[in-house]
Amino acid sequence: MVGFLVENMAKMGKWGAGIVIALLLGGVLFFTACRTSSQPVEPEPDAEPLVNVPFVYLQEPFPPLNVPEDNPTTPEKVALGRLLFFDSVLSENNDVACATCHQPSLGLSDGRSTSIGTSGIPVTRNAPTLWNVGYVQNLFWDGRIQSLEAQAVFPLTNPDEMGVRDLDALIAELLSYPEYVELFAAAFPDETIGLAQVEKALAAYQRTFISNNSPFDRFVAGEAGALTAAQQRGLDLFRSTKTRCVECHTFPTFSSESFRVIGVESDDLGRAAVFDGGLFGSFKVPTLRNVALTAPYMHNSSMTTLAEVVNFYADGGGRVRGVENMDGLVQPIDLSAEERAVLHDGSRLELRDYLFGDGSRKYAYQWMESNGTLRQRWDNAPHWSEIATKPHHTHLPNQEVPKPSTITNVEDLLGFLRKWFEQQA
Repeated sequence: MVGFLVENMAKMGKWGAGIVIALLLGGVLFFTACRTSSQPVEPEPDAEPLVNVPFVYLQEPFPPLNVPEDNPTTPEKVALGRLLFFDSVLSENNDVACATCHQPSLGLSDGRSTSIGTSGIPVTRNAPTLWNVGYVQNLFWDGRIQSLEAQAVFPLTNPDEMGVRDLDALIAELLSYPEYVELFAAAFPDETIGLAQVEKALAAYQRTFISNNSPFDRFVAGEAGALTAAQQRGLDLFRSTKTRCVECHTFPTFSSESFRVIGVESDDLGRAAVFDGGLFGSFKVPTLRNVALTAPYMHNSSMTTLAEVVNFYADGGGRVRGVENMDGLVQPIDLSAEERAVLHDGSRLELRDYLFGDGSRKYAYQWMESNGTLRQRWDNAPHWSEIATKPHHTHLPNQEVPKPSTITNVEDLLGFLRKWFEQQA
């Protein structure tokens, strides 16, 4: 299955330009779409839209963003919040930013089992993605906070995250920079600047993390070619009564505000630690948007691949270990090897294609497993002169000498991959 995430990279010198295209390959990965305040380049559809597509009735409107009355979003707040989000000045030792644990290139998570902050001590839970966080009503894995504004102070002051001991001193440090003085004045005219303004700016920026134009979104809107046959099979299985995935990961956010006991092996109290009626080991249902980028998975990062996640649910979650208070929707599922494949391929494609001012071109396309190991690589490095298709060739794992290749551009490669995935289905 093929989803698309395209990023423009910085120019290479005066005449050359580099473009990196990352493709996320896997059954649930058709949810992938990235859009912040700077829009990514969208790929052209590979088929004309049809009027009557079988899945158009799955198109659901997004809920309204959770924007409090006292903090309406403005461009000035977003600009300030963006700078604050990426600035390590918000931490006690000026060494950790919000983006340290919520990196755009990693699905607004950090790729670690558990995040490491200014103390160097790992925190107790996996960093959740921030995609579509503006729609979320209950924040953190245990749902302890109900607004982005109120959420900010927790990582700011947690000794093992950003570790700020004196919030007044933090504000004074921010206002010692003329750029911040100017940005705060534009975002909050005639207001005394304090922690509340920092919280509001960060919240305004995070509400711009919207994923709503993925191949899935375009497909249910009527664009027949947005999903491959294998991806459509994965979608059909995802929403089937056999798997019932969609009953927790509901359209269009692929999440819900519910808390579930699925039986991940852990001593974490979960919801029970913050709510009298919470069940031991219950956690919030996370979004699956951009899920290919947010490994490892579960609140404690106990699963490193989407294959592990699918197999965990197929086996009935914690039922195999006799976990109490298991959610009724988590039951053993009889999935064939083919059905498991269309739900979790989990691989990714990294493409680099450079055109230089003298007309020369250099490319390298790498098909990677979800754990980062190589499946196959195509490139035109000149040092394999004996290859029949020189300089074009392909590398396979555990083979020192590359093979000839007729794949020389992204269009050829996508055609190859579409056929490969359709054969798996």
